[in-house]
Parts: sequence; C-alpha cells; structure tokens
Amino acid sequence: LSLSLSLTALTFLCFNFCFKESFQSLQSTAQDSSDMMPKPQKDSHVFCRVNKPVGTLQLSDEGDDTISLERGDTIIVRYQPVASLVDNDTVSLL
Repeated sequence: LSLSLSLTALTFLCFNFCFKESFQSLQSTAQDSSDMMPKPQKDSHVFCRVNKPVGTLQLSDEGDDTISLERGDTIIVRYQPVASLVDNDTVSLL
C-alpha cells in the first residue's frame, strides 16, 4: 500500500510538473474561443432549432424550394441555406 501511494504521488507530481502548463494553455484557449466546433460542409445536412422567427427560407438557388420557419421549429436541412442564420444565432445547430 505504501509503495502504491508513493507511485501514485510520484505520478501526480510528474504529470503536474510536465503537463500543467500545457493544460492551462489549452484551457485558456478553450475559454477564449467561442466556436470550438468546426462548421459543417455546405452540402451536408444538419439538425437545427429555430431561435427566432425566420418566415420563408429559400432552400435552393432556383427559388422553387422554400420552407416556413417559426421559433421553436426543429428541422433537418442542408447547411448552406441556414449558414447565415447560424452565424447570427437565428438558428442553432443541434
């Protein structure tokens, strides 16, 4: 038991000495960054929740595919049509 505790204490001290600065740097980077998740590819499909009423959203460049989005709606849609709405927090990715 004594040897086990000594090894545990030694491991902790080595870890603390060797990696403490790295983890503090990583932690401060995480706190400074507001966007830790990479953005999806434009043509991939995403789950979204609508935070603010949008009205009619055009889903394709041709303009014939549209959807009406109201606050509280949850949808699956290609990322490209909602990308600007995600950027201004009108829509959240789930």
